[in-house]
Amino acid sequence: MIKTFQHRRPDSFLSRISQAFHELRFHPINEQFWPNVLLTVFVCFIQTSLIPNTFGKYIYIDLVTIWLVYTFVFHRFARSLIIMTIASIFLETTTTTPFSMYFCAYLLPLSLISAFREPISWHHFTPWFVTLISILLWVIAWEYAVVSLKLKTFYFNWDYIIKTVVRIVLSLIVGIILFQRWLKQDQEEHQR
Repeated sequence: MIKTFQHRRPDSFLSRISQAFHELRFHPINEQFWPNVLLTVFVCFIQTSLIPNTFGKYIYIDLVTIWLVYTFVFHRFARSLIIMTIASIFLETTTTTPFSMYFCAYLLPLSLISAFREPISWHHFTPWFVTLISILLWVIAWEYAVVSLKLKTFYFNWDYIIKTVVRIVLSLIVGIILFQRWLKQDQEEHQR
């Protein structure tokens, strides 16, 4: 007869590592300003340095927009504005975009989310999905308009369309994965 281990000791090394990875979720920390600033800079670094070096110029995941939507929902206006300014400055210094392009692009979503945050139920999937898709589309349209006006040319072709669709889909997947944790926690709190 072969013995199988169905239960591991809770204090074993592997179970502690598994638990640490399970508890380590990459998300803005509520009510803590400086850790959120550092995490924002880290997210900007991942988006501008690690993703392009890993996947090349054809796969672009908009982590900063997702991160800022998350920050806008869970933080007050003043803190969100400071974090948004830091992210915008980081993006503008690491890309060749015009000055304050990202600041202006993110200011409208910040204002709208801050104004309508209270009556919206963030416990459900639909507000997150609609907010993410609308802000991603807004940022992409803003980038396209500003860059096209600056270059005085329009670069609307099939390559651009495919890259944009891939960007939206990958960003939505990452955003939904990030927000899924809060949806589960809120559902568990409502069931109690």
